[in-house]
Amino acid sequence: MNYDKLTTEHNPKFIENVTLKLINYNKHNAINGSFSLAEDVQEFEISNRILSRRRNGKQWQMYNITINGCAMLDNSLGKSNPIFDIVMKEIRKCVINLPKRCPLKKGTVISILNLHYNEDMFPPYLPSGTFDSVYMLTTRNTVGLKILTTSYIEARNSEKHRRRKLK
Repeated sequence: MNYDKLTTEHNPKFIENVTLKLINYNKHNAINGSFSLAEDVQEFEISNRILSRRRNGKQWQMYNITINGCAMLDNSLGKSNPIFDIVMKEIRKCVINLPKRCPLKKGTVISILNLHYNEDMFPPYLPSGTFDSVYMLTTRNTVGLKILTTSYIEARNSEKHRRRKLK
């Protein structure tokens, strides 16, 4: 999978010092950077919505999920969706100093180092294509941070993917 585009939006009342950007890492584009909390956060939600672009230009929603962020931090959240589970495992690997539980303290810096996804992680039924993803951190019904990405994923069962594995 390769990120083609990354944009962020944030509410300075909750999130500050956002420095997320795309970098070239291990033959892929990856997300690097950080952000900090502008206030104490007692509880929060993480939302992730993924849309796939069809060849006719129309989009279909692959999934739209919102989870309790505190439950994600302390690992009390079970497997709610196989694709989201894959995404969260990678995020946990790449997010430096991710707190283990709520509340989150004002001034906490969350750093992201080389966040990218390998196509082999995704289920074989996922088709090749361009995907638009929105991640949102929300607290008290207000969006604190929105991360929008556009990426291309080559299906694991595609000929192009099999040829790449042979190299």
